[in-house]
Amino acid sequence: MDQISPPKSEALTELAARVRHDLACLDYPARPWVRPHRHPEGHVYDVLIVGGGQSGLAAAFGLVREKVENILVLDENPEGQEGPG
Repeated sequence: MDQISPPKSEALTELAARVRHDLACLDYPARPWVRPHRHPEGHVYDVLIVGGGQSGLAAAFGLVREKVENILVLDENPEGQEGPG
């Protein structure tokens, strides 16, 4: 006996539910995982990157992709002249 396929709209609904479940298992998109810290003297960064060249900016980009967004990148050059190049 052949198995009867569900209607297309029902199949798409089931597929969408499966995708939502799979993404939830992968925790995608990732939620911020670093808890915020407070200090009476001012802002507390999660990460401080010294050097705004190619490596420093690549490190910052990688952190932001992983939802570590409370970062500060320092560069010795004046504003407008920082970064690679």
